[in-house]
Amino acid sequence: MEPRAAAVPGPSLGVKAEPGGTPDPGLGLWLWSWNVNGIRGSRFSHKLEENQRHNQPRIICLQETRVSRDSLDEPTAITEGYNSYFSFCKTRSGYSGVATFCQDSATPFAVEEGLSGILSHWTGEVGCYGKIQKEFSEQELRMLDSEGRALITQHRIISRDEKEAVLSVINVYCPRADPDRDDRKLYKLRFCQLLQARAEALLQAGGHVVVLGDMNTSHRPIDQSDPMLEGFDDNPCRQWLRGFLVGGVEVGGAAKGSLFVDAFRHLHPGLSGAFTCWRNSTAARKTNFGSRIDYVLVSQGLAEAGLVACDLEAEIHGSDHCPVRAVLACGVLASPHRPVLCTARWPEFAGRQLSLSRFLVPIRQTTGSESLGPVRKRRATAQPSLLPFLRSIATGGEKYLAGTSKGREGGGLSGGLVLPQAQGEPQSQEQPQAAIWRLLLPGPPRAPLCRGHQEPCVLRTVKKAGPQRGRQFYTCGRPQGATSDPRSQCRTFLWVSGRVKGEGGSAT
Repeated sequence: MEPRAAAVPGPSLGVKAEPGGTPDPGLGLWLWSWNVNGIRGSRFSHKLEENQRHNQPRIICLQETRVSRDSLDEPTAITEGYNSYFSFCKTRSGYSGVATFCQDSATPFAVEEGLSGILSHWTGEVGCYGKIQKEFSEQELRMLDSEGRALITQHRIISRDEKEAVLSVINVYCPRADPDRDDRKLYKLRFCQLLQARAEALLQAGGHVVVLGDMNTSHRPIDQSDPMLEGFDDNPCRQWLRGFLVGGVEVGGAAKGSLFVDAFRHLHPGLSGAFTCWRNSTAARKTNFGSRIDYVLVSQGLAEAGLVACDLEAEIHGSDHCPVRAVLACGVLASPHRPVLCTARWPEFAGRQLSLSRFLVPIRQTTGSESLGPVRKRRATAQPSLLPFLRSIATGGEKYLAGTSKGREGGGLSGGLVLPQAQGEPQSQEQPQAAIWRLLLPGPPRAPLCRGHQEPCVLRTVKKAGPQRGRQFYTCGRPQGATSDPRSQCRTFLWVSGRVKGEGGSAT
């Protein structure tokens, strides 16, 4: 097993600027991306406070927030020193979603939800849609932007040569391609094509573009712990990613500024064991058995002129993903006004009193002559006691034990309950009540031992859709890892119901 990728230290950069002021262009802008797997249970707020203490204005992009507007609380949405922007799923509650937090010294000049512009109903959107309306139907665009998977913030930066430019940051959470559903495969591919069309349109407008987030696709075999090399390059989304990064031609043969660069591989082309996602259910993070599916993709012109560092912060836990950090050698200007989409401008967080009419349901007025009908009183019933049930069990136990030699010798339950003992087990001296509960609730059966380590197995349930869904099985309790890693789990597999699979057997 290759060692885990070490964090690549970047310089201690910071930009101090008042809103509307000009920062020192020799310093830098930090970008931070993290799939938090649920924003309300993550540790991102601690990271925000740490960033604020070091006075480092960063653009922090979070994916898979799994929150809706009505469940978003103020401590999560409003953080001192930051302005935040959210995109929610329109079709399912608590599903997908992205959020971008910008320090006040890097307040964006425009913010837009989605990639197509079809969700923009206000002034101040990013714009630059290119040929999107010609390549996609309105119904398709609405479907692709309905799951809250993209958020664009537009900033003004100053390069080292003191030239002002526009930087568009696309925070994206690409959907997964379900291998058993062709519609989800097509949905992901079309979403990626829409992302490419919008990014290219922003580039053609003369600015710089950064696409960051969870792409749910590994680029090369080096980005997976145990890749299946046969057919690896046939994956349509992997083919799209390769084309998106190099434009279908070699980097040296393309026009400058027309391509996107994988920031991490640009700086660390041969570093193995560098992953950003691990399965929590198999504790694969302990053995670094994962994949790299989280990226910072930078337009080639910006990468050559200002990419300083990019590293994977694998030491930060709280999700099945780890954050990715990139540093650009440029200053940033702050907009004097927060865009319309900023959560601080929402009525529920802006300090304005909401009208009670939003929460009250109209009720038909009744006159004094109308009768509301008799009011029935619920008769209080006493809480049933468990004692009669236990006595009935005890009585039955006395009748059963009275016919045995142990029961006659022990005097039944009054003289101490004697339960049938398994061969080889010591005589139990438990109190009658404890023995009765053991008789009623014996507990789960003991797990079998795995073949490789002779350690207790763990009980799991098949969750993948198919004929085996819901079935239980035993497997090795060690974390998932490479077969050559002695710390990883062995190949023990036991169906609870008795069906044999692979090298395993059955457990009844």
